[in-house]
Amino acid sequence: MEAAGISGSVSVDDQRSFIKIETLRGKNLTEIHSALREVCDMARGQQKIQSQQKNAKKQAESKKKHGHDQKAAAKAALVYTCAICRTQMPDPKTFKQHFESKHPKTPLPPELVDVEA
Repeated sequence: MEAAGISGSVSVDDQRSFIKIETLRGKNLTEIHSALREVCDMARGQQKIQSQQKNAKKQAESKKKHGHDQKAAAKAALVYTCAICRTQMPDPKTFKQHFESKHPKTPLPPELVDVEA
């Protein structure tokens, strides 16, 4: 149970083996307990680091998967702009409906003459 060889967790069997070995080496219970606790804390610290890395990777993949910003996509979809009130619309049909309802006295722009509302 070297600190450098820890892969992320310390099993109960590993702990028992560590206690037996340290007892045979002549260490008392307080020394064994403090050493075992240190090793287990290192394992939990390693697990925490691995969990954070895994979560960061998962978040990055999720962000790539969803890919686009909804506000930016919605703004890009508004391609028609009313010359009078500067309101933006996504398609010519909506633009024509807007123009006829909001600006009835103004003649239609040439790009809206052929559009069916």
